[in-house]
Amino acid sequence: MSQYFLRVEAVNLGNFVYDTQDLSTVRGGGLLLLNAVEKLADLVQPTNLKVLTTGASIGLYEFEATDLTTAQAVRDAVQTTLANDAKLQHATFVVSFQPKSDDQSFARDIEVLQAKNRWQQMQSPSLALSSAQGVQVCEIDLVRAATRDVSAPENKTWRVSESVATRRQVGQQLKQKFYEEHIGRPLQRNFTHELNELTEDKAKGNLNGKMALIYLDGNQFGFIKRSVSNSRAEWLKFDQTVQSYRRAMLEGLLDCMEADSDWQTCKGKHRVETLLWGGDELMWIVPAWKGWEALQYFYQQSEKWQFKGQPLRHSGGLVFCHHNAPIHRITALAQNLAKLAKAKSRAQNLFAYEVLESFDHVGRDLEAYRRERSPQPVTTTDSLNPETLILDGMTMAALGDFVYDYAEELPRKPLHELTEELLTALRPTDSVTQRESTRKQLLKRLQSAAIKAGKPEDALQQLFNSFGEQSFWLHANALWDYLV
Repeated sequence: MSQYFLRVEAVNLGNFVYDTQDLSTVRGGGLLLLNAVEKLADLVQPTNLKVLTTGASIGLYEFEATDLTTAQAVRDAVQTTLANDAKLQHATFVVSFQPKSDDQSFARDIEVLQAKNRWQQMQSPSLALSSAQGVQVCEIDLVRAATRDVSAPENKTWRVSESVATRRQVGQQLKQKFYEEHIGRPLQRNFTHELNELTEDKAKGNLNGKMALIYLDGNQFGFIKRSVSNSRAEWLKFDQTVQSYRRAMLEGLLDCMEADSDWQTCKGKHRVETLLWGGDELMWIVPAWKGWEALQYFYQQSEKWQFKGQPLRHSGGLVFCHHNAPIHRITALAQNLAKLAKAKSRAQNLFAYEVLESFDHVGRDLEAYRRERSPQPVTTTDSLNPETLILDGMTMAALGDFVYDYAEELPRKPLHELTEELLTALRPTDSVTQRESTRKQLLKRLQSAAIKAGKPEDALQQLFNSFGEQSFWLHANALWDYLV
């Protein structure tokens, strides 16, 4: 008997997870994929699949076969099982196998498997369609044929596709189970199921109905594994280490929610959604007034994460927006913000954020928009540096504490005036001397107000050193409501 590796990955998630605005459907799609790779060995019979590691929508397994023909039959059995499963047939999976080399060539075997998966993905349709027929389009995904009626909020009924109906049902049934399975114990409270419920709190003023979407992506995790060892044992130990860190972090976050009524609805439900979990990535939705705190908590907890002496860092994207903003576009924005942070440095816990009053405010060119939102130079010799908008996760507490502590004492008018001045590009008719003088006066006024309110001058200077003086006030103004 020969040894083989098999790799399964759900692909084209845009048509199975993020293709609707209905939160239960989004959640159900993600949970189905997570459960599929974790329990695949039990689903496929008869095979001798052994789970090596799973995460998010990817599963890695090993099995024995007498020859390549028999190994191909195992691969085909897995593909057929996924394609015929009533709940998973609406997703797109790629399945590849590879003969096992020696343990020191494990990394190469995995890379070959990944390449085979990508080749299959490029040859597969991006949308899995069932044989179900209907004359009406699904009211939720707006693509597939509508064949079933499901109950909707406010005692309404939706006519939806088989895909949406299945995912929505799973999303409503398994949310509680997801958290309890990952922390290994039962929870006392239930969770919200809809974004309007998660974000509703009239006591929060203009934050009522707003959410924060947080996306986190591990930096160079594959490189770290290869730099330590190419052996199978070390690679699997790395995955187990990351999973252990994240479970402990999640349990701690849930404990924080239990102890803080601001995390709970008036009916005592926890306000959090986990849209992505496993592998290198994580995605949460929390109330807007808890977005900064949740991201800060993650960075504080993960600061000491390491594997064989190598720190495990994460790039992040944070988006504040209304709860009915298009979820697929907001997730894409958060992922692109994380890419900007990653491009600046993979050796730090960096993140970028956006505060959206309306989604179209950003437009299509994110980098151009962020250049406009950076401190504008007042002379042709000054440079424009949008990287000043990217923050270090370990400085979040300093910024948050400053706004929280001095919100009532600091005058908002000069802060607004400074923001407008900093974001206004130099015009040919402008006086450079006057622009410089105006900025200095506004900066001095705000600094004096902070010192008068009780902020020590040396501590204030440390903030300026960390963020840049002009950028610090821009961040304070943009995040003011969300930090107070």
